[in-house]
Amino acid sequence: MVNLYSQTHPEPEEPKTQYCLCINRSCSKTKRPLSETNCGNCGSSLILNNRYRVTNVLMATEKHQLDKSRLYNAIDIVEGKKSKVIKVLHTVNQEAIQRFERSAEVLNNNWFEGIPKIDKAGYFQIRFPNDPIPASCLVMEKIEGIDLLQWLNTPNNQPPNDQQTIDWLRKLTIILGRLHNKDYIHRDIKPSNIMVKNSGGEIILIDLDAGRPITKTVVDNKSLTVIGTDGYIPPEQRKGRTVTQSDFYALGMTFVHLLTGKHPNELEEDRNKKLRWRASAPQISPLLAEFIDKLIARSPEDRPKNAKEILQKLEEIERNLEHQAKVNKWLNFYLKKIIGVIVFILVGIVFKFGIIDANTSKPPDNNLPTSQPQIPQ
Repeated sequence: MVNLYSQTHPEPEEPKTQYCLCINRSCSKTKRPLSETNCGNCGSSLILNNRYRVTNVLMATEKHQLDKSRLYNAIDIVEGKKSKVIKVLHTVNQEAIQRFERSAEVLNNNWFEGIPKIDKAGYFQIRFPNDPIPASCLVMEKIEGIDLLQWLNTPNNQPPNDQQTIDWLRKLTIILGRLHNKDYIHRDIKPSNIMVKNSGGEIILIDLDAGRPITKTVVDNKSLTVIGTDGYIPPEQRKGRTVTQSDFYALGMTFVHLLTGKHPNELEEDRNKKLRWRASAPQISPLLAEFIDKLIARSPEDRPKNAKEILQKLEEIERNLEHQAKVNKWLNFYLKKIIGVIVFILVGIVFKFGIIDANTSKPPDNNLPTSQPQIPQ
């Protein structure tokens, strides 16, 4: 995989930390000097869980309606100031807290390649002075790279071709298959939740706290809280009925966005409510386009049943594309040979008939001696 940070867009250097942050939401002076261990303004601890010091806000999120969480950059003072990311949830909503805890459990007890690593003691709660509501914290590895929404917004960016699309689809499907095998549905797949590491191009699927275990409630199609992002959320999930194929729909819509450069909401539907996106992605083969259309089918029954089926289909598409490329290469080779022979024959014919024509049309030479009539004796 090509490094998404090209030579024209080098990996950014880690900023030198000159201060730290107090994350007490009631604090009026959150930027604090590194010499402090407790905030000189509100008294909150600046060393979370006795080892993590927050340096700056990475992202504020309010996308699930039930909670407001924040991502912070931090350093681990116990582990040689190693860079970390801390997600902090401050809410009284029990469902939001349970989802946050489930995400921590998946990352901590069921980690596999393709999801963020969590510190062994990376889930904890903290309290702030004069605030009865504790904040839940989750400490994860700092992924050096960019998400696919950032990649889409990179200047002069070229949309993925067939091979890159298949490569990303395969990697994400493997991750989803592992999640589903652990009875877990992601529920919020989109470009901004997919990271690509700068080194090696490894794909990481992030933001698992939107996910949900595949419990009897899900299997029985009982209504759940609606979670997801507009444009990527499938029809059944919008109604509170989520199945594993719901993740495949969001995956397909994610690739529609990547391939066209347009958010799914910017694209039109035909009379059958089928998304019209192919004209905006001419670089993709019809075989691959048809498969993506299957991923974004409105009914879950019309989508692939599981990750294994997707991987098998991708392998089949890849074989067909490779065969087609070989045939085209063979045809081009022999077509050039045939054209070369035809040109050679035509040149020979032109040359031959050109000489004949020159000989037949040659004027008589007046300098040649002429015969004189004989005088009779």
